[in-house]
Amino acid sequence: NESKTLVRAKPIIRALEDFSVEEECSHILHTKKISTKDNLLAIANIRASLDGIRCVNLIYQSLLSKRNTAFCASRSDHMELLDEFWNHMFPGKRRNGGLKSEDWKEIGFQGIDPSSDFRGLGMLGLFQLCHLATHFSQDARKILAQSVNPRGYFPFAVFGINLSSFILELFYELRLHKSLLIELDTSEIDGKNCDLNFLVNKGEEKVHDIFAELFNDFAVIWKQSDPENIFAFPAIFADFKRISREKYIHL
Repeated sequence: NESKTLVRAKPIIRALEDFSVEEECSHILHTKKISTKDNLLAIANIRASLDGIRCVNLIYQSLLSKRNTAFCASRSDHMELLDEFWNHMFPGKRRNGGLKSEDWKEIGFQGIDPSSDFRGLGMLGLFQLCHLATHFSQDARKILAQSVNPRGYFPFAVFGINLSSFILELFYELRLHKSLLIELDTSEIDGKNCDLNFLVNKGEEKVHDIFAELFNDFAVIWKQSDPENIFAFPAIFADFKRISREKYIHL
Protein backbone atom coordinates (compact mmCIF):
# COMPACT_ATOMS: atom_id res chain seq x y z
CA ASN A 1 0.00 0.00 0.00
CA GLU A 2 1.62 3.24 -1.21
CA SER A 3 0.11 5.48 1.49
CA LYS A 4 1.41 3.19 4.25
CA THR A 5 4.83 3.22 2.62
CA LEU A 6 4.82 7.02 2.71
CA VAL A 7 3.97 6.97 6.43
CA ARG A 8 6.81 4.55 7.15
CA ALA A 9 9.19 6.65 5.06
CA LYS A 10 8.39 9.96 6.77
CA PRO A 11 11.93 10.44 8.18
CA ILE A 12 13.56 10.28 4.74
CA ILE A 13 10.81 12.47 3.27
CA ARG A 14 11.39 15.14 5.92
CA ALA A 15 15.16 14.95 5.46
CA LEU A 16 14.79 15.95 1.78
CA GLU A 17 18.20 14.39 1.05
CA ASP A 18 19.46 11.58 -1.16
CA PHE A 19 19.32 8.04 0.24
CA SER A 20 19.76 4.42 -0.78
CA VAL A 21 16.46 2.94 -1.95
CA GLU A 22 17.70 -0.59 -1.28
CA GLU A 23 18.80 0.21 2.28
CA GLU A 24 15.52 1.97 3.13
CA CYS A 25 13.50 -0.83 1.54
CA SER A 26 15.37 -3.43 3.60
CA HIS A 27 14.83 -1.35 6.73
CA ILE A 28 11.07 -1.17 6.13
CA LEU A 29 10.85 -4.91 5.40
CA HIS A 30 12.82 -5.73 8.54
CA THR A 31 10.89 -3.30 10.77
CA LYS A 32 7.50 -4.50 9.54
CA LYS A 33 8.63 -8.14 9.35
CA ILE A 34 7.58 -8.47 5.72
CA SER A 35 8.75 -11.68 4.08
CA THR A 36 10.69 -11.28 0.83
CA LYS A 37 9.31 -14.57 -0.43
CA ASP A 38 5.56 -14.12 -0.20
CA ASN A 39 5.15 -10.38 -0.75
CA LEU A 40 6.79 -9.65 -4.10
CA LEU A 41 4.07 -7.23 -5.23
CA ALA A 42 4.15 -5.34 -1.92
CA ILE A 43 7.95 -5.09 -2.10
CA ALA A 44 7.78 -3.80 -5.68
CA ASN A 45 5.29 -1.13 -4.55
CA ILE A 46 7.54 -0.14 -1.65
CA ARG A 47 10.53 0.21 -3.98
CA ALA A 48 8.48 2.25 -6.47
CA SER A 49 7.32 4.59 -3.69
CA LEU A 50 10.87 5.00 -2.39
CA ASP A 51 12.12 5.71 -5.92
CA GLY A 52 9.56 8.53 -6.15
CA ILE A 53 10.51 9.94 -2.74
CA ARG A 54 14.21 9.85 -3.61
CA CYS A 55 13.54 11.67 -6.87
CA VAL A 56 11.54 14.39 -5.09
CA ASN A 57 14.38 14.79 -2.58
CA LEU A 58 16.85 15.20 -5.45
CA ILE A 59 14.60 17.84 -7.02
CA TYR A 60 14.72 19.80 -3.76
CA GLN A 61 18.51 19.46 -3.64
CA SER A 62 18.75 20.71 -7.23
CA LEU A 63 16.69 23.78 -6.31
CA LEU A 64 18.93 24.42 -3.30
CA SER A 65 21.98 24.15 -5.54
CA LYS A 66 20.56 26.89 -7.77
CA ARG A 67 19.71 29.01 -4.73
CA ASN A 68 23.27 28.62 -3.46
CA THR A 69 24.78 29.56 -6.83
CA ALA A 70 25.38 33.31 -6.88
CA PHE A 71 24.64 35.26 -10.04
CA CYS A 72 27.97 36.07 -11.70
CA ALA A 73 28.13 38.69 -14.46
CA SER A 74 31.39 37.21 -15.76
CA ARG A 75 29.64 33.91 -16.55
CA SER A 76 28.20 33.94 -20.05
CA ASP A 77 25.45 31.43 -19.20
CA HIS A 78 24.22 33.66 -16.36
CA MET A 79 24.14 36.76 -18.56
CA GLU A 80 22.44 34.83 -21.37
CA LEU A 81 19.67 33.74 -19.00
CA LEU A 82 19.21 37.32 -17.77
CA ASP A 83 19.05 38.57 -21.37
CA GLU A 84 16.57 35.81 -22.21
CA PHE A 85 14.33 37.02 -19.40
CA TRP A 86 14.45 40.59 -20.73
CA ASN A 87 13.88 39.55 -24.36
CA HIS A 88 10.78 37.52 -23.55
CA MET A 89 9.33 40.27 -21.38
CA PHE A 90 10.12 43.01 -23.94
CA PRO A 91 10.22 41.35 -27.39
CA GLY A 92 12.12 43.48 -29.90
CA LYS A 93 13.06 46.14 -27.34
CA ARG A 94 16.76 46.81 -26.85
CA ARG A 95 18.01 47.55 -23.38
CA ASN A 96 20.24 50.59 -22.88
CA GLY A 97 23.45 49.36 -21.33
CA GLY A 98 24.59 45.90 -20.26
CA LEU A 99 24.24 44.51 -16.78
CA LYS A 100 23.82 47.98 -15.27
CA SER A 101 20.94 49.89 -16.80
CA GLU A 102 18.06 52.08 -15.67
CA ASP A 103 15.86 49.93 -17.90
CA TRP A 104 15.87 47.09 -15.37
CA LYS A 105 13.53 49.13 -13.19
CA GLU A 106 10.86 48.74 -15.89
CA ILE A 107 10.69 45.05 -15.10
CA GLY A 108 10.56 45.46 -11.35
CA PHE A 109 14.16 45.32 -10.17
CA GLN A 110 15.05 47.72 -7.37
CA GLY A 111 17.98 49.43 -9.05
CA ILE A 112 20.15 49.55 -12.13
CA ASP A 113 21.96 46.29 -11.30
CA PRO A 114 19.62 43.27 -11.08
CA SER A 115 22.38 41.04 -9.68
CA SER A 116 21.96 42.78 -6.30
CA ASP A 117 18.35 41.54 -6.11
CA PHE A 118 19.41 37.94 -6.72
CA ARG A 119 21.71 37.79 -3.70
CA GLY A 120 19.19 36.10 -1.42
CA LEU A 121 17.99 33.41 -3.84
CA GLY A 122 20.94 33.13 -6.19
CA MET A 123 20.26 31.67 -9.61
CA LEU A 124 16.99 30.06 -8.51
CA GLY A 125 15.20 33.41 -8.67
CA LEU A 126 16.47 34.04 -12.19
CA PHE A 127 15.70 30.51 -13.40
CA GLN A 128 12.09 30.77 -12.24
CA LEU A 129 11.54 34.28 -13.60
CA CYS A 130 12.98 33.13 -16.93
CA HIS A 131 10.73 30.04 -16.92
CA LEU A 132 7.70 32.27 -16.38
CA ALA A 133 8.76 34.60 -19.18
CA THR A 134 9.58 31.87 -21.70
CA HIS A 135 6.81 29.33 -21.04
CA PHE A 136 4.00 31.68 -20.00
CA SER A 137 4.97 34.79 -21.98
CA GLN A 138 1.50 36.25 -22.46
CA ASP A 139 0.58 35.82 -18.79
CA ALA A 140 3.93 37.27 -17.69
CA ARG A 141 3.61 40.38 -19.85
CA LYS A 142 -0.01 40.85 -18.76
CA ILE A 143 0.99 40.71 -15.09
CA LEU A 144 3.90 43.08 -15.74
CA ALA A 145 1.53 45.59 -17.35
CA GLN A 146 -0.73 45.29 -14.28
CA SER A 147 2.22 45.68 -11.89
CA VAL A 148 3.36 49.03 -13.34
CA ASN A 149 -0.07 50.60 -13.01
CA PRO A 150 0.39 53.44 -10.46
CA ARG A 151 -2.73 52.38 -8.56
CA GLY A 152 -1.72 48.72 -8.28
CA TYR A 153 2.06 48.91 -8.51
CA PHE A 154 4.26 46.12 -7.22
CA PRO A 155 7.86 45.27 -8.27
CA PHE A 156 7.42 42.38 -10.71
CA ALA A 157 10.95 40.92 -10.58
CA VAL A 158 11.46 41.48 -6.87
CA PHE A 159 8.14 39.81 -6.13
CA GLY A 160 9.21 36.85 -8.29
CA ILE A 161 12.36 36.43 -6.22
CA ASN A 162 10.27 36.53 -3.02
CA LEU A 163 7.96 33.94 -4.56
CA SER A 164 10.93 31.64 -5.26
CA SER A 165 11.73 31.80 -1.55
CA PHE A 166 8.13 30.90 -0.73
CA ILE A 167 8.30 27.96 -3.17
CA LEU A 168 11.19 26.56 -1.12
CA GLU A 169 9.09 27.04 2.03
CA LEU A 170 6.24 25.04 0.50
CA PHE A 171 8.66 22.32 -0.57
CA TYR A 172 10.24 22.15 2.89
CA GLU A 173 6.76 21.88 4.41
CA LEU A 174 6.13 18.85 2.13
CA ARG A 175 3.33 20.65 0.31
CA LEU A 176 4.64 20.06 -3.22
CA HIS A 177 5.24 16.32 -2.86
CA LYS A 178 1.81 15.21 -4.02
CA SER A 179 1.98 17.24 -7.24
CA LEU A 180 5.53 16.09 -7.91
CA LEU A 181 4.87 12.40 -7.26
CA ILE A 182 1.93 12.54 -9.68
CA GLU A 183 4.10 14.29 -12.27
CA LEU A 184 6.90 11.75 -11.87
CA ASP A 185 4.48 8.83 -12.11
CA THR A 186 3.04 10.26 -15.33
CA SER A 187 6.53 10.87 -16.75
CA GLU A 188 7.57 7.28 -16.00
CA ILE A 189 4.48 5.97 -17.80
CA ASP A 190 4.97 8.25 -20.81
CA GLY A 191 8.73 7.82 -21.02
CA LYS A 192 8.82 4.15 -19.98
CA ASN A 193 12.62 3.99 -19.62
CA CYS A 194 13.21 7.42 -18.09
CA ASP A 195 16.50 7.79 -16.26
CA LEU A 196 16.85 9.56 -12.93
CA ASN A 197 18.29 12.78 -14.39
CA PHE A 198 15.36 13.06 -16.79
CA LEU A 199 12.87 12.62 -13.96
CA VAL A 200 14.64 15.17 -11.73
CA ASN A 201 14.65 17.71 -14.57
CA LYS A 202 11.00 16.95 -15.29
CA GLY A 203 10.11 17.41 -11.64
CA GLU A 204 12.06 20.64 -11.39
CA GLU A 205 10.19 21.95 -14.42
CA LYS A 206 6.95 21.11 -12.59
CA VAL A 207 8.12 23.22 -9.63
CA HIS A 208 8.79 26.11 -12.02
CA ASP A 209 5.26 25.63 -13.44
CA ILE A 210 3.89 25.89 -9.89
CA PHE A 211 5.90 29.10 -9.50
CA ALA A 212 4.19 30.49 -12.62
CA GLU A 213 0.78 29.37 -11.38
CA LEU A 214 1.28 31.02 -7.98
CA PHE A 215 2.59 34.19 -9.63
CA ASN A 216 -0.67 34.40 -11.55
CA ASP A 217 -2.67 33.64 -8.37
CA PHE A 218 -0.95 36.53 -6.59
CA ALA A 219 -1.68 38.91 -9.47
CA VAL A 220 -5.37 38.05 -9.21
CA ILE A 221 -5.43 38.52 -5.42
CA TRP A 222 -3.48 41.79 -5.70
CA LYS A 223 -5.92 43.16 -8.29
CA GLN A 224 -8.98 42.09 -6.29
CA SER A 225 -7.54 43.72 -3.15
CA ASP A 226 -7.20 47.02 -5.05
CA PRO A 227 -4.40 48.33 -2.80
CA GLU A 228 -3.93 52.07 -2.53
CA ASN A 229 -0.14 51.70 -2.59
CA ILE A 230 2.77 49.30 -2.18
CA PHE A 231 2.55 49.56 1.62
CA ALA A 232 -0.36 47.10 1.44
CA PHE A 233 1.99 44.45 0.07
CA PRO A 234 2.97 42.67 3.36
CA ALA A 235 -0.65 42.04 4.39
CA ILE A 236 -1.74 40.92 0.91
CA PHE A 237 1.34 38.71 0.49
CA ALA A 238 0.60 37.08 3.87
CA ASP A 239 -2.98 36.40 2.75
CA PHE A 240 -1.69 34.98 -0.53
CA LYS A 241 0.61 32.63 1.40
CA ARG A 242 -2.28 31.42 3.54
CA ILE A 243 -4.42 30.71 0.47
CA SER A 244 -1.51 28.95 -1.25
CA ARG A 245 -0.92 26.72 1.75
CA GLU A 246 -4.60 25.74 1.67
CA LYS A 247 -4.19 24.93 -2.03
CA TYR A 248 -1.10 22.78 -1.51
CA ILE A 249 -1.87 20.48 1.40
CA HIS A 250 0.85 19.09 3.66
CA LEU A 251 1.72 15.49 2.74
